[in-house]
Amino acid sequence: MVEWWLTESRPEPMIQWLGVRNLTVRLWRTTSTVLGIGAGASLFLTVVLINQSVLQSYRESLEALTGRAELVVTPDASSWMPEELLSKIEQVPGIAHATPSVQTMAKITWADGNFARNGAKASLITGDSLEFLNSTSHILLARSFAARNGLKVGDTVTASTPTGAKSLTIRGLLPEGGMAKAFGGALAVMDIDAARKTFAFDGQTSRVDLFLKAGTSPRQAQARVSTLLGASFRVEEPAERVDNFQNSFRSFQALIEFLAAVGLFVAWVLVAGTIHVSVTERQGELGILRAIGASPMQILTMILGESFWLGLLGGGLALAASFVFSHAMLGTVVAALSAQALLKIPEPQLHLPLVQAFEFLLLTATGAAIAGLFPAWRATRVSLLASIEREQPHAAAEAPWATLAAPVPSLIAQMAIQNVVRRPSRTSTTVGLLATALAFVAVIEVMTGSFEKTLSARFDHTLTPELVIFGQGKGRPDQRQTLHEGFVDELRGLPGVRGAYGRRLLPIRYEGREISLISLDDMGVETGYRVLDVVDRPREQAGIELYSSPDFTVLVSESFRNHFHKSTGDFLWLAAPMGNVRARVIGITTDFSSPNGALYTSRAWYRKIWKDPLLNGIGIMVQEGHGTTALQTTLRSRYALSRNVVVLSDREYRNEVQGIAAQAIVYVKSLRWAALFIALIALFNSFMVDIRERWQELGLLRAVGMSPLQMMAMLVFEALLKAAMAVILGLGLGLGVAWFGLTNFLTTRLGWVFHLHFSWQAPALCAALAGIVSILAVAIPAFKAVSLEVSLALAEL
Repeated sequence: MVEWWLTESRPEPMIQWLGVRNLTVRLWRTTSTVLGIGAGASLFLTVVLINQSVLQSYRESLEALTGRAELVVTPDASSWMPEELLSKIEQVPGIAHATPSVQTMAKITWADGNFARNGAKASLITGDSLEFLNSTSHILLARSFAARNGLKVGDTVTASTPTGAKSLTIRGLLPEGGMAKAFGGALAVMDIDAARKTFAFDGQTSRVDLFLKAGTSPRQAQARVSTLLGASFRVEEPAERVDNFQNSFRSFQALIEFLAAVGLFVAWVLVAGTIHVSVTERQGELGILRAIGASPMQILTMILGESFWLGLLGGGLALAASFVFSHAMLGTVVAALSAQALLKIPEPQLHLPLVQAFEFLLLTATGAAIAGLFPAWRATRVSLLASIEREQPHAAAEAPWATLAAPVPSLIAQMAIQNVVRRPSRTSTTVGLLATALAFVAVIEVMTGSFEKTLSARFDHTLTPELVIFGQGKGRPDQRQTLHEGFVDELRGLPGVRGAYGRRLLPIRYEGREISLISLDDMGVETGYRVLDVVDRPREQAGIELYSSPDFTVLVSESFRNHFHKSTGDFLWLAAPMGNVRARVIGITTDFSSPNGALYTSRAWYRKIWKDPLLNGIGIMVQEGHGTTALQTTLRSRYALSRNVVVLSDREYRNEVQGIAAQAIVYVKSLRWAALFIALIALFNSFMVDIRERWQELGLLRAVGMSPLQMMAMLVFEALLKAAMAVILGLGLGLGVAWFGLTNFLTTRLGWVFHLHFSWQAPALCAALAGIVSILAVAIPAFKAVSLEVSLALAEL
């Protein structure tokens, strides 16, 4: 065996270039294969490119906001910290200066009705250089933002605030660079005292930037400030904030990158199939090369060289295509990651370093070479005698035309079945390629379908109010402009309103992970506490205990239970603005607001502990006999402009939330088309070679009376038979992977608990796509077969 690989190379160096020649001679197959590789590889690169660009964009925004600050203090238990802590922080040894800021999201409109894309990010800060802004109606805008929207100094804009719309005057423009780079320039700056009054942050601070004295190390200062403030606050270097942000959506990234990597794997499978077909087609050529002295190693390197070049060309195509796909998908992906991170992420500039581009090309080429390893090994086993014997026709085994005295469809179907069965190697290759792509489609369809149906079922169980009110903005309710709880009392006094109930979602940290704290007003026993989707006990009992217990009680989500191993009857210690508090778990609920978990509590306990007057939304129950549409119209005319709110019916709210979820899913679903495109190319190559190998047989069939239509029907029927086998195999594999992904991957990596929902939609889609792809793939080869001249085909006998 050792001598087999060490056979002395004969003086035929040009053998190594025969692989390149083969790619140029069979240009159509080379082109189609490169397109298939480019499709799979480009989607993989698109995902990587967008993910790293989003992270870099957010990093630049944080760096622009913090400037030269060496440490940043943020609350760990709420969105703000008491203002009085500032003086204590400044007394810590090594702290030269502490600058507080307040940050919120506000929609800004002006005379022509334009508004900042996704709302203007209002970063409200203070400092000696901003003393001239000491007014509740003065702001600065980034110069780039003003230029894009036709705004100038002296113009008046209207900002949405928790207490209603407020008029603000532009008193200056921030120069390019520095703070103006944050959030893509969608930035407004106010004096902090004015911001606190305007946006209901009285006595509160969102963040404190720390500047250190000379000789003080950041780690020393970090330890001192952390000791002073306790577990309720985070003291980080700016780079650590970016890392924490990345952790907030790493699970979502992992899921997308996993599916994209599967697309790249399917592309490599295409390479393996293409090389396999090529080796099969070139048996005679390979046998002659072995006869004239080519060593097995030379044959192996020649075939692997073909694979490598296919991967390299496909990777080059993917580099160009990925920028097109990235720009097309960027908005969707940014919205999906914003929802995961519970904050608005600015749309980034796409950038791929040259070194990373080279690494990507090397990855696709090397992967393609590895994919071609087995077919290349098969090529080294070809001998001249075997290749000659293979080229000889075998009438008894290869020619069933003797039964065609009077061709009928049943005989054509029988012949098609015989042709599929008698070529197990070719059939298994074709079926395997298509089954791999269909399994990928099935995984995406079942997992996304389960996500949509689980979300829809939760709405059916929990959506109680007939109307909901949110602040202006785009995205999830907790990403919109907040409302003040005083608005609830005002709504309760309106005709037609049976009840108004506030809802607040606050990101907090528990054991180092970010979770959601959700507080709800008591909607009463008469609603059956439908809003609480409790899974381990009657929801009415859990609702009564949540709102009537004398101690602090919470419901925990299934994802929280899975991450932190807390169940009904256990106790939690939560970091609150004024210290740690103990909460008793009274039930498990379903929730999808945070992959790490969520806690539900009453608004009464929340106000008492967190002292927060803000809301993310308000639910409205309509009095019997008073039309929901009429009340919605009244509320819109009264508050839409004065308070900058939107009033949605329960159906509109359901559609909006499901639309946001679908926005993330469409990114995943787009990957399936790449897999099908790759399968189409792979099948085309396989069918093309299959027709060419059967050239003599098909000529004999035409000679004994088979019509072009009958031959076309036979070949299409063969393709559909292979498609049917691929559907069965692909569905079985896909459903198994989807079940594992839903019950293991999503639960352990994303944290959410989804239930497997199987419908006939996925099998029907896979069957339809398999049939379409197979017919398209066989169409050109079959047309070529029915167009052949019988005399030319018989002349080759």
